[in-house]
Amino acid sequence: MEKNRQHHHSQFVRLFKNVFAVFAFIVPIFFIFIFFTEWFQNPVVPINSLLELVSLLIFSPICILVAAYFYTDLEVDEDGMLVEFLWKKLRIPWNKVLQMKPLFGMKVKKQGIYVVMVDGLTPFHRLYGLIYGFSWKPAFVLWLNVGNFEVLKADIEKHVRRNHKLNL
Repeated sequence: MEKNRQHHHSQFVRLFKNVFAVFAFIVPIFFIFIFFTEWFQNPVVPINSLLELVSLLIFSPICILVAAYFYTDLEVDEDGMLVEFLWKKLRIPWNKVLQMKPLFGMKVKKQGIYVVMVDGLTPFHRLYGLIYGFSWKPAFVLWLNVGNFEVLKADIEKHVRRNHKLNL
């Protein structure tokens, strides 16, 4: 059995990702703390303060996680890819890789930033599909600065072509 080929970003980017992921869990706690300190000072809470709290509790972690996992580390083997998300590796079988297209049509010297559309992953990954791929399908972003980018890009393109031929 072939060993997994790893495609990682730099140590700085990986540190950035982990700090932001932790931050996404700490920020809601901070907002709750601020809300209750204000509430203890003035027990009458206007409805708009409560609505602000709820919206911050929902949207701030989502925005922070979208920023944190914009740079995805991947591992590839003969069965598919492993995509890192919240300190876990999520399996994407090759037959679930649907499409790879340039992010907003950008290309840089035949390389670039790509959106890889897949079946599977988490509901959270649908945000990447909506924002960057203009699709409801889950997706992840593939940067040219990931390790062994050309090999990874060729692997994904090969399997997308194969899946497309099988679906015809």
